[in-house]
Amino acid sequence: FDTALHDDHDLIIEKVLDQYQIDQKWKTVTQNMIRNVVSADIPRLNLGEVKEDEQLREMEFHFKSQQPSLDNILKIIRSEGGEQHASNNDLQSFLTGFIDLIVRQNGKYFIVDYKSNYLGDTLEEYGQERLKEEIYNASYDLQYHLYTVALVKYLKSRIKEFSYETDFGGVAYLFVRGMRKGKENGVWFHKPDEVVMERLMNELE
Repeated sequence: FDTALHDDHDLIIEKVLDQYQIDQKWKTVTQNMIRNVVSADIPRLNLGEVKEDEQLREMEFHFKSQQPSLDNILKIIRSEGGEQHASNNDLQSFLTGFIDLIVRQNGKYFIVDYKSNYLGDTLEEYGQERLKEEIYNASYDLQYHLYTVALVKYLKSRIKEFSYETDFGGVAYLFVRGMRKGKENGVWFHKPDEVVMERLMNELE
């Protein structure tokens, strides 16, 4: 990431576009998007300063829990009483998978997930209220709470005296279409409360 703002990624981008049979006219757009994502305003995290040895990509996880209750999980993570859009299919699909990116910065670990959802043509449509609506509608809050459980379990197995409050930084869901240099548009950041995470872990055991 520390080279993304300055390096020329034309060759890599050309290969990726060719791999997915996307017209090469999108090369400049892709390069600009990379730079916007890296230089956007993300709370507590600077992607432009993340080094190669400070990141783990596509960490696989799988919960061995026995049919956890979706209703109970939603009551735990949606304490503010939001509408319960999630389905049992959502829950089952999120109990196994890969976390896009795990980053360690300033002694804290962060979960980073990239989203290409189209929310509109203006930056305003990637503001916090619209992102919150999308997070709930797509059950992304369910997804990232489960991701957090998976990462915390992983870190506890490897870090003696692991502390959630001290060692875990939070979750950044990046809606790349709406991100711009120095702006917080397109950035959904949340660090679940430790009590919430403890209740969720107990539910999943």
